[in-house]
Amino acid sequence: MFNIPELMIDSIQNGKKQFINKYITNPDLSRAWTQYVDSQTEFLHTSIKTGTTVMTTCGREIMETKVEKNL
Repeated sequence: MFNIPELMIDSIQNGKKQFINKYITNPDLSRAWTQYVDSQTEFLHTSIKTGTTVMTTCGREIMETKVEKNL
C-alpha cells in the first residue's frame, strides 16, 4: 500500500533539491543546502513513522480494552 504522506514529503523535498541544483551555483552552498534538505527529509520520515506507530498502538489498545458496566 502506498504511504501518501511519505510520497508527498519525497515530492516536496525532491523539488527543493532540484531548485538547489539549478539555481545555487556555489558548490559549498549547494552541498550545505542539500545536506539541510536531507536532514529535513529524515526528520519528517521519522516523525511520520512515529506518529503512525503511536496511532496504530492506541487504536489497537482501544479496540482490545474491555469496558465493564457498573450497575
